Amino acid sequence: MNQSQIHLALTHMPVILTLTGLVVLSVSLFIRNIVVTKVAFYMLIAAAVFVLPVFFSGEGAEETVEHLAGVSESMIQKHENVANVSFYIVIATGILAGAGLLRLARRSWLSPARYLVLFVALFSSALMIWTAHLGGQIRHSEIAQSVIQNKTDEQEHDDD
Repeated sequence: MNQSQIHLALTHMPVILTLTGLVVLSVSLFIRNIVVTKVAFYMLIAAAVFVLPVFFSGEGAEETVEHLAGVSESMIQKHENVANVSFYIVIATGILAGAGLLRLARRSWLSPARYLVLFVALFSSALMIWTAHLGGQIRHSEIAQSVIQNKTDEQEHDDD
């Protein structure tokens, strides 16, 4: 497997795990169940683990596609810039979730920890969605065309 294959094979895992972890953690706040909280924390830790090979294979994936017809260097750069921020936020979310797991025995600490992890998971989920969207535009012309069409429509409305 080359770095492009690794990047493409694993790229959806951190996105799905951060979103699912966020939802499960939100549910745990309402039902106040430690087991559900643990599941959410483990999902967020898994997202941090999966983001490592995705992030570190990104440069190799770029080298594979940057010279292909229809691939925009500026789109790759936008994706890379957002991916850099996303990487650190997802790692931070995983670390906070890991700390939360280690402190689960102290129920007084658990409630504020869940809210902190929830806030950071919300931010990391939003960043992962944006990163995935930008990454999809690199090679998926149907996504890029849709974005171009939306910008054109917006410009026409601004001209009115």
